[in-house]
Amino acid sequence: MASDTQDFKPLRGICVLDLSRYLPGPYLTRILADLGANVIKVESPLGGDPMRHLPPMVGDHTAAFSALNYGKRSIALNLKESSGAKLFLALAEKADVLVESFRPGVMDKYGLAYETLKASNPRLIHCAMTGYGSQGPLRAAAGHDLNYLARAGLLEMLRQSDGHLCMPGVQLADIGGGSWAGAIGILAALLERGQNGEGRFLDLSLTRSVMGLMAMEFPRRINDDPESWGEGLLCGSIPAYNIYETADGRFMALSALEEKFWNIFCETMDAPHLRGQGLFTGEGADKVKEELGMRFKEKTMAEWCAVFAGKDVCCEPIHTPEEAMVDPGVGEAGVDLGGVRALSTDVGVAGCSADSKDVPALGADAQDVFSELNIDQDLVEAAAQAGALLMVS
Repeated sequence: MASDTQDFKPLRGICVLDLSRYLPGPYLTRILADLGANVIKVESPLGGDPMRHLPPMVGDHTAAFSALNYGKRSIALNLKESSGAKLFLALAEKADVLVESFRPGVMDKYGLAYETLKASNPRLIHCAMTGYGSQGPLRAAAGHDLNYLARAGLLEMLRQSDGHLCMPGVQLADIGGGSWAGAIGILAALLERGQNGEGRFLDLSLTRSVMGLMAMEFPRRINDDPESWGEGLLCGSIPAYNIYETADGRFMALSALEEKFWNIFCETMDAPHLRGQGLFTGEGADKVKEELGMRFKEKTMAEWCAVFAGKDVCCEPIHTPEEAMVDPGVGEAGVDLGGVRALSTDVGVAGCSADSKDVPALGADAQDVFSELNIDQDLVEAAAQAGALLMVS
């Protein structure tokens, strides 16, 4: 059923203050902006979000910063200065959501602890994103995506066929444990607030949240059924669920777990003698995988795609990200930012994105934001005079 994506703005009228930097928080608030929220990015006057300076550059902005922050507005405010903190508190009084990614205790040092913010605005939803949460022995520990995956037990699951650990090519904890989990929590808290009128503090641990990617693995392991690496159905031990190289050095992903799909695959490959052997393990599996490995190298990836087209074989080409962006089978997934191609948010309404595709310049929107939120001009002038607020003419 067709729908007008431009009408899907359920967060229109929701004001979000974004103190976060780098990837998890900015992508989270990008999702909220795509859903219609008014996102105000609050950055340091000294260079702003470090993501602004991560190459490659496209025009006046970096590609990464553009993709994570289009549709937002920026003010540059130094929270370490008392006048800057006071001005931020005035902003928080008018906001619906606050997202920040400081280590536990940093907001307290600025005089902006949750209890202080709550006293001024009981409806505020404060999402604090940290590596390990606000409690426990690791609460103050520094870390990045790879550290969180390691602690979560997820990195142990990412092994190559020879058993060696591999480096993930994407930031699973930052996005899966941070951006997506945070968006779910904020949306749920907004729903709750609509029922009781009260905000909430969300203590988001990227490590705890990303463990959810192992929702099938944990129940089995805690019930004393661990598998040695390579023995599980979904980690390369069986022929029917595996990756095979093609003649041109590309790869196909085979996932014909059900007998009916495996049998169709065997017929299509002109290998009917392999029927019933898709779930073999051990030496039997090795022989089947070896034969399939040789067969797949007889054709290029494109040729195999043509062979399998229209057949229920559960075998797909392993695309590059660039190929996936233009794959008609996936559908339009991009947003044009004037030289930068970014992914749009897809929550069942394909291609929904913020009304504005502008990328905010550091501090460029201060006057508009303060005017719209009716912020006391004396607070604005005090912060500007103290050097805590960057005013861009």
